[in-house]
Amino acid sequence: MSETAVSGVKQCFQLKSANVSMTALELYFFDNDDFESTLRDKISQAPGFFKDIPLIISLEKYEGLSSELDFFKIIGACRRHNIHVIGVRGGNDDQRRLARGASLALLPGGNQRDRDIDTAPATESAATEPTENPTPASRESG
Repeated sequence: MSETAVSGVKQCFQLKSANVSMTALELYFFDNDDFESTLRDKISQAPGFFKDIPLIISLEKYEGLSSELDFFKIIGACRRHNIHVIGVRGGNDDQRRLARGASLALLPGGNQRDRDIDTAPATESAATEPTENPTPASRESG
């Protein structure tokens, strides 16, 4: 009998909230050769920093074509350097669909989060405020 069975634990795991610091790679455009070269250059500046780090690809300032965005190549280049791409932040629907196809998590971008917060109260208040429709009698008198 294991120690967990003796201690009375009935589940094999529990989900808990975790705040984890992550590095974001702010992608402006994607060219495989440029990406590999720039990645090698950044790693050479601080080799220990990049070992086994989780990485978010930020698409908030991406200006390249969605058709040029290849998450499989990005993931491969990063893995060769022991960097673990776990998700994308921001991006348009096509870019997020590509990220999902590469099994990356989809995180809201700063701009997306602001839009969601700004539109939620407006929609809610519009639904609760009574509308002022003229009565049929007032339309006839005009």
